[in-house]
Amino acid sequence: MSMSSAIAKKAEEKVTALYRARLPVWANYHTLAHTREVVASCLEIGMGMHLGAEDLEAVVLAGWFHDAGYVDGAEGHEERSVAVAEEFLRSEGYPEPRLQDVLGCIRATRLPQRPVTLLDQVMCDSDLAYLGGDAFRAHSDSLRKEWEMRTGKTFTEEEWLLKNIEFVERYEFHTSYAQERYAKLRERNLNALKSRLAELRAEAR
Repeated sequence: MSMSSAIAKKAEEKVTALYRARLPVWANYHTLAHTREVVASCLEIGMGMHLGAEDLEAVVLAGWFHDAGYVDGAEGHEERSVAVAEEFLRSEGYPEPRLQDVLGCIRATRLPQRPVTLLDQVMCDSDLAYLGGDAFRAHSDSLRKEWEMRTGKTFTEEEWLLKNIEFVERYEFHTSYAQERYAKLRERNLNALKSRLAELRAEAR
């Protein structure tokens, strides 16, 4: 399948309209651009893990809907995302077993991630592929801005570095494809965070 298969195209249209109408002003990271990146990663990692067409379609659909619940806030957004996906897929007559695969993938993205199936693993790795990407710093800056706007809390550079280091250190890619494709750059991004923290602390002495 491709990102432009019939059901995936309808999902894209549904999520695009939802985000354009209702995405909160503080959503600086969890945007349509982020969702598109995740869907692209679902395709890349899914094909890298040799998923069949139906499994790949399920993961891509989960990619489109995985953050749809953010339109009503960050807390508990996964279950709201599940509800949006379920309503859409049922209205499209999507087969029940495949529908449950999609919903399971969305639920698996809740932190801390606990993927059960291979499809869950592909979805989880796709959601956090940016940890092993060249644009990690830009993504981190967007996420920081979103958190600050949403919570009203301002992070110092040291606080944000520590948060990032803790999160990146804790995350291990689940699929063999993502481990091969992203793990080395994830380690490089982590080392860059630690180096910046050391510089910052040295400057403060």
